Amino acid sequence: MGEFSHSRAFRDLDNHVWEVMWMDVEAAAQQWAPEGEDGAQA
Repeated sequence: MGEFSHSRAFRDLDNHVWEVMWMDVEAAAQQWAPEGEDGAQA
């Protein structure tokens, strides 16, 4: 994960682990696109 996502995990009183995640899909696609591509579909 990089600048385009955030996550948080916590344990509740019953000892269950909860994990919450947010990701900006467009920013991730731009970062992961091969060089020379902007992630746009033709």
